[in-house]
Amino acid sequence: MRAFGIELSPNVRSIAGKRKFLTPIERASIVIACVAGVSRQVLAAKFDYSLTAITRTVKRV
Repeated sequence: MRAFGIELSPNVRSIAGKRKFLTPIERASIVIACVAGVSRQVLAAKFDYSLTAITRTVKRV
């Protein structure tokens, strides 16, 4: 434990409740949905990630 605050693990959600990384299943689902024609804005709302995270995920594939 650190001398101050809460010990943070990279495998859990942050204090704010947001996930730090997409899971492989989420990543695959996003790419498949995007190829099927679902807009990135809809995917961002559905998966609760930023539009930037969705866009970067699709560009990587």
